[in-house]
This record gives sequence, structure tokens and C-alpha cells, in this order.
Amino acid sequence: TIKGTAAVDELREGCDYVFFGHWSSYKNKRSRQTEKQFHFSSFVQKEPASRDAIIAYLIQHGEGHGIGRSRAAKLYEHFGPDAVKICRESPERIADAMRGRLAINVDQATNLAESLTANAAIEKTKLSLASLLAGRGFIKSITHLAIQKWGVAAAHIIKRDPYKLMTFKSCGFKR
Repeated sequence: TIKGTAAVDELREGCDYVFFGHWSSYKNKRSRQTEKQFHFSSFVQKEPASRDAIIAYLIQHGEGHGIGRSRAAKLYEHFGPDAVKICRESPERIADAMRGRLAINVDQATNLAESLTANAAIEKTKLSLASLLAGRGFIKSITHLAIQKWGVAAAHIIKRDPYKLMTFKSCGFKR
């Protein structure tokens, strides 16, 4: 069992995630047995590995850019497991290759590449913040709040000046 807070639509079916938190024991009221439960404080979306995960990942980042299930599946059929990398790095190649019934134009491919690139940067920042702040008693949303305030530079800013964390709730001088 896993437990934690996430924004609506932040966790999507078919996508892979890495969770940061701790294990604890709790008494199940129905079975009256003691069970293990993982309490996560933050998480990052992993770059997908399976066909379904890659398609779900492309759909998530193509949302609002004209990339739905059919086009994402066609991208996977054409580029295979490298579809995400190619979409991120070569939008022109995507537009050239995806002609016909489910065509993807250069603007759509460029928007998809920008979304994938931004997510990769956020993913690295979340990992850095998790290792930097884990187990120090901060509120669960500290990673999210730091990224909202400082963007992908959050970990670098906190390493340079940890007292900047004092702008957030539960981040006092001692912590």
C-alpha cells in the first residue's frame, strides 16, 4: 500500500514513477492485521521503458499539442523505444516522418519537444531536492513549493543559500 498527496492528474495510469518517503506499520481495521504501508513525500515521473508507458508518457506531454492516443501509438510504431528521445531532440524529424492520416506538423512536434525537455529538467530537480531535503522534517510539499518558486534552479539555490527555505511554512532557523 502506498499513501501520499498529489495534485489532480499529477499521477497517471500507465506511467512509471519513483517515490520518496518511508515505510511504516499500521493496523488494518478490517482485517485487524498489521501491514506495511509506504508514505511518500514526493515523487518524480520516470522516463518510460515499456510500449504502453511510452505511449502514456507521450500522450501526457502531447496533451494540448494535438498528440493523443493514436498519434502517440503511431510515434511508438515508427520510432520504437527511442520515441521519447527522438521527440525531445528532433522535432523536425518527427514532423517529416509523421505524414499521412495521423500527420504531426512542425509546431506540434516542437511543442511536444519543449514539454518533454521541461519535464526532464523538472525530473532532475525533484531528484536533487529529494536527496537534499529528505529526512530533515520539512513539510511534504516542500519540493513542489521550491520548484514553484525557483523552477529548475531550486536545488542549486538551496545549496548556495539554505536560509532561503525559511520563506516556507515549517522551515525555521534550526531546520
